[in-house]
Amino acid sequence: MLDPFSVGYYRKFGWELYCDETIAELKKDEFPTPVKEGNGSFRSVNQEDWQALQHIYAKYAPRFTGMIDRDEWWWMRRKFSHWTKQRRNIIFTNPEGEDRGYVLYSMKDKQLKVSEFVALDDAAERELWRFLANHDSMADSMNVKVANSESWRFSWKTQRL
Repeated sequence: MLDPFSVGYYRKFGWELYCDETIAELKKDEFPTPVKEGNGSFRSVNQEDWQALQHIYAKYAPRFTGMIDRDEWWWMRRKFSHWTKQRRNIIFTNPEGEDRGYVLYSMKDKQLKVSEFVALDDAAERELWRFLANHDSMADSMNVKVANSESWRFSWKTQRL
């Protein structure tokens, strides 16, 4: 597997993309409209709770190509080994008590940077965006890494989160 610096360069040699992602750069006025009320709850988790993150990821990953099979080693080395006070892991739990999504993010220099956004259904997606949008008093911009096939960008201006 290659991580190309240029798709066109490798295409000349017969290689092609099989998966991709979007990194959205949002200015504060592009954030979803924050609201205070929601459905469900959020909790912060740390490395001891990696299995809760893994449980959600294992349900999410089969919907996409290029996703990897994560285990404890992967979570500890790839997500928790460079942990700082600015980094957070938040799990969304629906009103029925089921963990339905998570965001891994950091806040530095008034930029909210989301390294992973995982939602198992539309309700979880809305609630996670609501959670992020409610950081508008602390952030001037948001950098979010999301799967290209997700519908997030189509609903912002037409509905409140």
